[in-house]
Formats: sequence, C-alpha cells, structure tokens
Amino acid sequence: MSNEIYITKTYITDKEPNTWQGTIDYEDKKNIAVKTTWIDDYDLGLFKIYADDEGTEAYFTDRMYNILIIFHGGKIAGYYVNMAGLPHRCDDRLEFTDYAIDICISPDGRYKITDLDEYDAYKYRIDAAERRKMLSELREIKRSLDKKGIEYISQMLYFI
Repeated sequence: MSNEIYITKTYITDKEPNTWQGTIDYEDKKNIAVKTTWIDDYDLGLFKIYADDEGTEAYFTDRMYNILIIFHGGKIAGYYVNMAGLPHRCDDRLEFTDYAIDICISPDGRYKITDLDEYDAYKYRIDAAERRKMLSELREIKRSLDKKGIEYISQMLYFI
C-alpha cells in the first residue's frame, strides 16, 4: 500500500474545493498525520508560510478540527487550526469540510481566531449538532491555549 494520499478540502462557503497531495507519516484508528509541502506564500499575521515550507497535517476522527504544523528552515514557523467537519478516509483519499473559523498560533503561543464573519455568514449550512460540537471544541481550544499555552497543542500532537 502506498503512503501517498490526496486531501480534498471543501468549504461551507461557495469556494471551489481544493485538493493536494501528501505522504502519510502516521495513522491509527483516531489519528492521521500527513507530510505536505506548501506551494504558495501566505501571510497569516502571526507568522508567514512560504512556498516550499514543509508541514505536517494532523487529522482526528473524533474532533471537529485539524491542525497544521508549518516548518520553515527546519524550525516551527507556526500552527494553524482549521475548525472543520470530521474527516472521511477512503483508500488514497481524505476529505473534510472547512467550517471557516481558523486559529493561527505563533511558536511562542500567541494566537488569533480568524474568519468568524465568514462562519457567521454560512453557519446555516452546518448541521446544528455538528455546529454545537465544533463551537464547544473551539471554546475548549481557546481555554486551553489561555491556560497552558503552546504546550496544549504539543500534547494533542503526541503521535507526530
């Protein structure tokens, strides 16, 4: 079996789906870690992502988010949390729906929650039970970051 995987991100907004390729680095019944390489530059405010930066994407079968760790020059540039629907894995594909809300986290633990306005405009497209679970998890991430800082993210990524 190949370790190559295609990840497709759909959106609650009207954006077109986005698909990219990665390599599975770890997988068990609840977690999957995928190594990827960025193809574009992004300025996220608290940190920047550059084309050719490497990343590890962590997906959880029981959590309404995924976490990206971005590396630049061998060091962690930052973390990016996508609030999202549960991922669906089938053969060499993994698919999830982005629920718009993101958390950008610098290596020193500062964070910023973004795209709340986009979420508010399209939240009606998310099942009510999923929406409640996702918002509960968002509050828990925020509380834990405020209390434990970046160590909280590191603990969630024990399998990477």
